[in-house]
Amino acid sequence: MNGVEFTSASEINNTPGGARGQLLGVEAVREFEVVTGTYGAEYGKRPGGQVNIVTASGSNQLHGSAYDFLRNSALDARNFFDQAKTPQFQRNVFGGSLGGPIKKDKTFLFGNYEGFRQNLGLSNVTFVPDDNARNGVITPLGSGCPVAQQAACAAEVTALLTLWPDANGPEVPTSTGEPSGIAKSFSNPLQHMATRRNPDVGA
Repeated sequence: MNGVEFTSASEINNTPGGARGQLLGVEAVREFEVVTGTYGAEYGKRPGGQVNIVTASGSNQLHGSAYDFLRNSALDARNFFDQAKTPQFQRNVFGGSLGGPIKKDKTFLFGNYEGFRQNLGLSNVTFVPDDNARNGVITPLGSGCPVAQQAACAAEVTALLTLWPDANGPEVPTSTGEPSGIAKSFSNPLQHMATRRNPDVGA
């Protein structure tokens, strides 16, 4: 990067990275080159492709940019594992850059900032005790008894049952078709992510 060897990954294991281990914003890269196959000795020590990156710099004129990339659940199709409603999803990648002269034809300044915000609902299915199991209603397995029997749940067990979410899906029968006391629970826990990408300001 800028003529200096850079081989380590950034904080979230992606490249290109800055000297502080952070990702470059899209406006901070002026040009890049991917070198594959046979190349000179200056690219030694590493197999595979090599990536050359030249970062942006200021000029005699003041220039800047601002951007925002949006993706959300209103624009996405329903996932195969989603239920009738698409889970909540919002993603924003936004930022800006500014470059200009400090001393004409001599010294220039360029700065860049990029932010990332995401709220992602992850489709999840869990096996939980069904309503009958919570109420102590059981059918002895393998007994062939068609009538469910009522049993009193111990207070210690009742407290543990509250740790499982309530069932909102179908019951799961045994291999012989008998009630198992287990049902499915569908949920969309929300994952929050927020990062920033701002390489060192260069002069």
